Amino acid sequence: MYIWNGKKLAKVLAKNELSELEKIKYLLLGSIFYITTNYFNFYVFPIIDNFYYFEYFLIILITIAGVLVCFKKHGGNAQKGFIENFICLTVPVLVKMYLFVWLPYALFYRFVNPIELGWSEEFTANVFNVSQSSLAVSSDVFFYILMAYYLKLTNEYR
Repeated sequence: MYIWNGKKLAKVLAKNELSELEKIKYLLLGSIFYITTNYFNFYVFPIIDNFYYFEYFLIILITIAGVLVCFKKHGGNAQKGFIENFICLTVPVLVKMYLFVWLPYALFYRFVNPIELGWSEEFTANVFNVSQSSLAVSSDVFFYILMAYYLKLTNEYR
């Protein structure tokens, strides 16, 4: 893997010398970097405790397992075009994820004021942190289940 030398990687890619399995390694490593850098900046004032780290590692494990399941559903190393298909299919998957997972969550917290329901500020903060964690994990699971389904279809349509 070329982690630092982008010029060498560009040359290898231009000559089409990377196997699908090698491309998967780049996708996984890029995903882990993306999750790590964004995860610790996601919450405005996160409560960083053991639960936070557990959630972070759970997201990493779901991502790795999800990419590998998607790769297998697409046809594995014998089938070309996984990365391209994965990237293209990200659009409809994310549209559905935002519509069915994130939007209801956002609407709930937009129109329901837990303090007005009689919840204490401490209880509200705890519920909010747990619900954000649940949202993060369920979004990741939702993404990879739907992606695996679509990639399986691309394999079946051949």
